[in-house]
Amino acid sequence: MLIFQSNLLHQLDPEIYDFTAIQEPYLDRNHNSWANHHWFMVYPKEHYTNPSRTRSIMLVNRRLASDAWSQVDICSSDMTGIAVNTGIGRVLIINTYKDIELQNGLMSSIRALRKSQWAGESEDRAEQTIWVGDFNLHHPL
Repeated sequence: MLIFQSNLLHQLDPEIYDFTAIQEPYLDRNHNSWANHHWFMVYPKEHYTNPSRTRSIMLVNRRLASDAWSQVDICSSDMTGIAVNTGIGRVLIINTYKDIELQNGLMSSIRALRKSQWAGESEDRAEQTIWVGDFNLHHPL
């Protein structure tokens, strides 16, 4: 089950949820977000070279076997991806931050995905893709 939660991480029940997608996460002065011991924190790979631009993270429940999921490099600090082995196929989950001022965010996300290993024909290719994020464009008024 997937949950979209930004400010109530203490209410995130690891007995119910396996993954959490967060956009615009809180980052402390060391550029780390916070979660309790029930979760693995997954940052975009760009977080380690330019942490101030991180706008997407995911949490993965520690109950899941370590070989049941893996991080996918999507080459964007606005996107975090994980591949999940379900036993009957692989699912790619992409958490996307969509900047309202930069309307090309989704297009750059798609271009990055096409360049990644997931776009090619290979046995590692995901059979399903789930895009999560806030895709609403809000009127300034």
